[in-house]
Amino acid sequence: METVTAIRHLRDHVGRTVRLRGWVYHSRPGGKRTVLVRRDGTGLCPCVIEKTDASAAFYDDVKRLSQES
Repeated sequence: METVTAIRHLRDHVGRTVRLRGWVYHSRPGGKRTVLVRRDGTGLCPCVIEKTDASAAFYDDVKRLSQES
């Protein structure tokens, strides 16, 4: 999986699965979906994480992330 070094470069990776680095700016946890807003020095990016049977442990970890994690 490719790593995107800055949020401003995401537009160059439309349609691909990438790893995004940054910090948690804001989190809106829900029942089966959490919106995690990531930030870096170039911008903000909302990331939607959905809970499935295969991703339940990962989803629980995401819900516990605090601001600036």
